[in-house]
Amino acid sequence: MNLLTPYQRARILLLSASIVCFCIFWWTGVLFRIPLHPGYEASLLQQPASTLLVVAIVLAACAAIGTAIAGMVRYDAGLLAGAIGLAALSARGGASDYTIFWGLSHVGSPRIFLMLLFETAGLAVMVGACAWALGRLYRAGILKDRECSLPPPHQPSAAEEVSTLAIQTLLTGLCVLLLSRSTAKQQALAAVGISAFAGAALSASFFPVPRRSWCWLPPMVVGMIGYAAAYRSMSGAPAPELGGALAALAYPLPLDYASAGPAGAVLGYWMARNWARERQANNESSTARTAR
Repeated sequence: MNLLTPYQRARILLLSASIVCFCIFWWTGVLFRIPLHPGYEASLLQQPASTLLVVAIVLAACAAIGTAIAGMVRYDAGLLAGAIGLAALSARGGASDYTIFWGLSHVGSPRIFLMLLFETAGLAVMVGACAWALGRLYRAGILKDRECSLPPPHQPSAAEEVSTLAIQTLLTGLCVLLLSRSTAKQQALAAVGISAFAGAALSASFFPVPRRSWCWLPPMVVGMIGYAAAYRSMSGAPAPELGGALAALAYPLPLDYASAGPAGAVLGYWMARNWARERQANNESSTARTAR
């Protein structure tokens, strides 16, 4: 007699992988002093040069560990777990106010936002490398997961895929603008995670996406757009008073976008694929009843 349903087992495996990766990143932060002063300096580029290398290695290791624990649920479960683990460094860093004030005294205004933009791009490369590696293993048949039981998705053209990603980016950005109302760490992470989930779920539900999508990327693009807008709006300003219609996009930090963003987007994409399966099952059931 099975005490757990497949659904319950999948959730336990995903939760376990996420907790393990979060703990690994937390201990990494303690061991390597990331950040140097917990609660402050939450930007990786404010740390020693070796910090980026350490984060890249640990993220790759967490993606592998997460895949070993929960890869049977989805082949990109390791990407989800690694992104959630990365949130540990974000939590250790604190709110963005201190990061911006540090930047004003060490980098200058508005160059601090260029630094945050470059950091987000670097984190996107790290996350993208993990997603690419897991995708290659899945296509090679090395990783098996429950995705095989879902209906094959429509394979769109390159133009359709780019359009879908653009729509996901727009939806994610609009949600962040609505939800990101302060620089508080908890709100920043929640705003990015919820927005990324909503953007991926809605775009994948109503527009064509392939099975192996770039759904993790739009939240990172939203962050880079926000920092670019902040850079322009603060040119010549002596204080970190963010203004303009896109100011709220610069409240979360790069680690917020790189952790809660991909995690929320992957969950949203999974949810949309489950909805697609349910719609197909309902359509097949209706067709069978009509035929009888």
